[in-house]
Amino acid sequence: MTTPPTEPRSPARSRARAAGAPSIFLQRASYRRRRLADAARLLPIFGLCIVFVPLLWSSDTPVSLSGALIYIFSAWVTLILVVAVFGALARRVEGDAPLGDLDEDTRP
Repeated sequence: MTTPPTEPRSPARSRARAAGAPSIFLQRASYRRRRLADAARLLPIFGLCIVFVPLLWSSDTPVSLSGALIYIFSAWVTLILVVAVFGALARRVEGDAPLGDLDEDTRP
């Protein structure tokens, strides 16, 4: 199998790159840091959805109170583990900017 031919770079693109124009793509570390922050912002919503699932259980089939409490405790422990994983990933992400500084748009 052969690889498709690549298009030659346009002179305008080469000049813009040489002139120091910013790239339209984010760096890999910055992209990962932003996606991690986005996922961390969704964790409370995910947690609420998991905790409120027992409210959706049908009243036609009775669920024991102990089963519901085991479910809520399991959901609570799962959320704690997910937050611990997010914390470990946040420490591993390259870069100096903390997750709180990601709201600022650094593009010109």
